Amino acid sequence: MVYTAMGDLYRLTNRLHLAEMAYRNAIERNDRDVGALTGLARIYERQNRLDEAETQLQRATRAQPGNWRAIDATGGFYFATGQFEKAAGEYRKVAFLDPANWQAEANLGAALLMSGNFSDAADALQRSLAIQPDYSSFSNLAVIYYYLGEFEQAVTTYQRALELAPRSIVNWLNLGDALTFAESAAAGVIRRE
Repeated sequence: MVYTAMGDLYRLTNRLHLAEMAYRNAIERNDRDVGALTGLARIYERQNRLDEAETQLQRATRAQPGNWRAIDATGGFYFATGQFEKAAGEYRKVAFLDPANWQAEANLGAALLMSGNFSDAADALQRSLAIQPDYSSFSNLAVIYYYLGEFEQAVTTYQRALELAPRSIVNWLNLGDALTFAESAAAGVIRRE
């Protein structure tokens, strides 16, 4: 536990060589230490050693198959490396293991959004918001409405995001776009197909 904590400290302060040594020390003492295995994977990911990172994440999920944190870390790795469908698969597992985990549903929604599966993404984001209102989930949901041409719904959803994060410049800009298109759609300039 001490070596894993040291590895976390070194990793968070960007002393990656020392972090790797600490994590390896922890793994030598307990090869089922999910924190050390996922920490080592994060170091490898930062060093663009992606195959080694994925191997460590797979070791972590095999070491403790029901540990949603290891599965979540794997989902995060896939998301960060642009493998959105794989990320969604991992986030689905996390949501199954911990149904009250709003962040798992939000992550699932984001991964599905990035993979172009808008319907399932909207469902996941709505489940997330039912558990815990969060500006990023509202924002992602608004993006879906916008892409689907549901501009009035996008406006309302961006406004909900801005209630929670009033200084979000991106949401203000996106709200402006949604308002413009909602007005154009209402005036008949834009036709919804």
